[in-house]
Amino acid sequence: MVGETIVWFEFVPDHGGREIRRYRDITAQEIAENATRWGALAYQLLKDEWISRDFGEGYYQATIQHERGLFVLLLGEAGQRV
Repeated sequence: MVGETIVWFEFVPDHGGREIRRYRDITAQEIAENATRWGALAYQLLKDEWISRDFGEGYYQATIQHERGLFVLLLGEAGQRV
């Protein structure tokens, strides 16, 4: 795929306030290993890289998407309220 495949992490606290976001690139190895399991990879990244940071109670979300110019293809998404 030409373009960039990334994962967006978002956190919205239950008590209101600020929404925290960050992203990271998906490696070529992760693309090869998870080409048909994007939802599972999103869930794994949500648990391992995002919820483990423990920002407190709120909604944590991980979204994997492929961006090519103005076009965005959603590949996988996972969220959990903690």
